Amino acid sequence: MYQMLAELLTDEFGVEAEWVTPRATFHELELDSLCLTELAVIVAQRTGLVIQGISPQSTLAEAIGHLAGIASAPP
Repeated sequence: MYQMLAELLTDEFGVEAEWVTPRATFHELELDSLCLTELAVIVAQRTGLVIQGISPQSTLAEAIGHLAGIASAPP
């Protein structure tokens, strides 16, 4: 999941690869709430998982944790 998000951030949003770390916030990666909405749509299209509750102050690790929780939840 981390690799997919890291690739999305670099390929789709132009974030420099060296900036993409688990502790980086979306704000630090210069992604605003509109970018996060777009990111959520792309992730949903690729994985079927819906990211909710992340903000520019959320870290990449928090987003991964959220997605991992959704992926492991019973249907």
